[in-house]
Amino acid sequence: MREEVLRLENVSQQIEGEYYLKDINLHILKGEIVGFVAPETKGKKELIQILEKNIPITYGKVYINNRLVNSYVHSNLSYNKIYVIGQKSTLVSDLNIADNLFVLRRGFRKNVINKKVLRVQTERLMTEFGLKLKPDTVVMRLKPIDRCMVELVRAWLMDCSLIVLDNCDSFLGEEDIGRLQGMIQEFCRREVAFLYMGNHHEEIYKVCHRAILFANGQIRKKFSKQELDDEHINPYITRFGAVPRERLQSSREELLSMTDITYQNLRGFTMSVRKGECVVLLVNDSNVSRDILSLMTEGENPQKGLISLRGREYTARMSKKALLHGVGVIEEDPVHTMIFPELSVLDNLTFLMDRKLDKVVLKKRYYESILREYQELMGDALRKKNVADLRNEDLYRLVYNRMYLFHPDLIFCVSPFAHGDMQCRQVVLELISQLKGIGISVIILQVNVSDSMIVADRLLVVHGGEVEKAYDKNEFYLIKR
Repeated sequence: MREEVLRLENVSQQIEGEYYLKDINLHILKGEIVGFVAPETKGKKELIQILEKNIPITYGKVYINNRLVNSYVHSNLSYNKIYVIGQKSTLVSDLNIADNLFVLRRGFRKNVINKKVLRVQTERLMTEFGLKLKPDTVVMRLKPIDRCMVELVRAWLMDCSLIVLDNCDSFLGEEDIGRLQGMIQEFCRREVAFLYMGNHHEEIYKVCHRAILFANGQIRKKFSKQELDDEHINPYITRFGAVPRERLQSSREELLSMTDITYQNLRGFTMSVRKGECVVLLVNDSNVSRDILSLMTEGENPQKGLISLRGREYTARMSKKALLHGVGVIEEDPVHTMIFPELSVLDNLTFLMDRKLDKVVLKKRYYESILREYQELMGDALRKKNVADLRNEDLYRLVYNRMYLFHPDLIFCVSPFAHGDMQCRQVVLELISQLKGIGISVIILQVNVSDSMIVADRLLVVHGGEVEKAYDKNEFYLIKR
């Protein structure tokens, strides 16, 4: 019989009178992969904090390897041998792999560091786990999947019995997810356990032994291996409905074309987008997305090739003032990067209008008109003074409706489904459809297929800096998911 790695008994966590975790009962065995499906984010961060560190809890007990490490009676603030791998790396980016694996490891006490010995030990580890990574490679130069692999090895060196994977599918592509899952299974054979938190239950039940549905700070349902399929899970999760077809129609008029572009990581990159069309660029390297945005919004010139917007050459000078030339960007995780907490909701919404109208101060009648027009789209949230009072879904509406109000010709959306819970992703789908409905073209820069195919008209697979495959909407069934 396999030993238990983790057991939570009736764990509850109350913060400022609100329960973020309530009566959590969970156990994970050695070598087991337990899936974690969360339609909303509430309580997830608090759960991870309790797993990592023995902080005070409101009620319940926490056992690691059959030893009581935390309880509502006493918390000693010690760290547990549990490693979390997510979008934000715990590695030191300007140090190399060897230093991150050995020198920064808890318990490393040598005063004199023998670089040659560290290199040999790192090479041995890379070979053991089938990784082709050089010990002296600086972490910041690693691809996201390689960084995850290094973190897995680091967790192994730290003798962690449980590894938490926190929404790795939000920054890893389909091929990379396959590599990660292969390594996970290798670690399971070595009796390491995993709590696999994912954005999509489809990814989770491919690799997990069982799964839990977590919502509003509680475990709502537990699924056995035999129940990890659509038939059993669908009744409990939000299904994204199809966007009405009439709102997805795009014109034949070509808005943007990038022809035979060479720049940094782009090699003969060619694509186009029509007015009112949504094109998904499925990229295997985040540097490619960054290069495209540099050419379109940061005043960079391609080394070779031509960019045309509305039938005219799009120059580096124009890209310095991209928004005024009709090109907008909605950044990744926009509720944290594109919201101004010191401004009211209405001021956030109208933030770009001074540029559009070429006015330093907007007249009162403009605000009154916007309030009337956007009340239907934003609801009561529009009249709130403090953006901190808004729900996550309303913050997404605020960012996208700011662009809706400015009405550029083209918007780049960077990994729009990488953050937020299921409700937020449903809202983002509706908002992208809303943009298309008024004739705005949308280019989604995405590392995996995710939910984007619901609103996409075309999907382009970008590999090695060029478009490798192209799919029209009627060919999406051919795409491997």
